[in-house]
Amino acid sequence: MLRLLRQKKVRDALAASALVISPGEAINGAKDGLALCFNVIVPSLFPFFVLSSLVVDLGLAAYLGRAMEGLMRPLFRVSGSCAAAVALGFIGGYPVGARTALQLYQQGLCSKPEAERLLDGGAVRVHGGGFAGTIQAWVPLGDLEAFKNGMEALLGQGKCHVLRIRPVGGCVVAE
Repeated sequence: MLRLLRQKKVRDALAASALVISPGEAINGAKDGLALCFNVIVPSLFPFFVLSSLVVDLGLAAYLGRAMEGLMRPLFRVSGSCAAAVALGFIGGYPVGARTALQLYQQGLCSKPEAERLLDGGAVRVHGGGFAGTIQAWVPLGDLEAFKNGMEALLGQGKCHVLRIRPVGGCVVAE
């Protein structure tokens, strides 16, 4: 059965038949999805997209790049001008960081390999300000050691701890 469901034609036929059998539910689901997008997602990302455009178009990315070159190269292996994309990606999430990386590439402030690296790797998601001011950064395993060494050079030895997500996922621990 699973092998059958992996075929695109079968999945498309099932989806089409579900739309024909129950068009009202499909329309309501589409309306709910669009309402969520326009009422929650777009308003929450819009300020960051505007900030991204201002940072790049006003030349702040180039200025920030000169100041951050010494930090960006060892931590993320990209030029300093990519700092704007990394910082905005940290605070606004991956879509904002990706848009900023594209703008930097289009304006010639970062190379194609650097833009690809920003889109494909690096610490693309950071959460901070939680309990006791901790910060969590999701970093690809291939970059983990360099990132940890760079953070400890910046913050002090022993200040960066590697946590791993269990492959099992959520589970119940019984006594």
